[in-house]
Amino acid sequence: MSTGTLLLAGTDLASLCIVEDLSDFWSSSDLRGDLPTAPGADGAVAISRPISSKVASGQVTVADVSVAAIEDGVAAVKALLRENVSQTLTRRKVTGAGNLDATQTGIVRNVAERWIGGNACTLLFSAELVDGLWYGSSVSMPTVAGTSTVLGDTGTHKILVTLAAGPARTVASSTNGYYFQFHTTVPTGGVLVDVEARTATAITGGADMSANLSWPKVYPFRLEAGSNTLALDAGSASLTYQPAYL
Repeated sequence: MSTGTLLLAGTDLASLCIVEDLSDFWSSSDLRGDLPTAPGADGAVAISRPISSKVASGQVTVADVSVAAIEDGVAAVKALLRENVSQTLTRRKVTGAGNLDATQTGIVRNVAERWIGGNACTLLFSAELVDGLWYGSSVSMPTVAGTSTVLGDTGTHKILVTLAAGPARTVASSTNGYYFQFHTTVPTGGVLVDVEARTATAITGGADMSANLSWPKVYPFRLEAGSNTLALDAGSASLTYQPAYL
């Protein structure tokens, strides 16, 4: 099997034909710096997030000993692709530790046949992601203090940070310069910081402590693709995040 493949309504394309490496099928160029902002309806500043449809292109090849068998194979693949029909698409990364799946709703567009003599047929297709960012499975980092390393994917911002009880602290990424600060003592039981929602909630009692947070950038905090160096200037914290395939 390739190191990256695509499942359509749960069926792996690689089970029917030869699939090129689609491990980065939905990845786009990384967005760095602050996101653009625009006035909201109530006059407040609203973040304009890039969550419009994303389109990716790929190709698969059907090969067999006879033209008739290839034609049957092409028909089977095209039936699975279901052109212009909304369906569940799953991007699968095949890793040494097992498969990493991220599932989203999408529509396959523009399926075209390219015959290679009488020995094979390559199907070129594009797929449109129709309901926003594609979030993968949650990844958790145990409680740490000081400096640690965590792996991210492109523009990951769906992050929950649990601050352990103790002094006020800054959580920073020296990889991209993003950080946030919690300006008061973290109470017994800790505080859960939801980066995407920009909230802080006491784990014991559920008190809203968001007023003690500060974010120096429009985009509050994020991980980059690959290795990220995180640093706490005091106390300890754990982190759970979902990679976002843009």
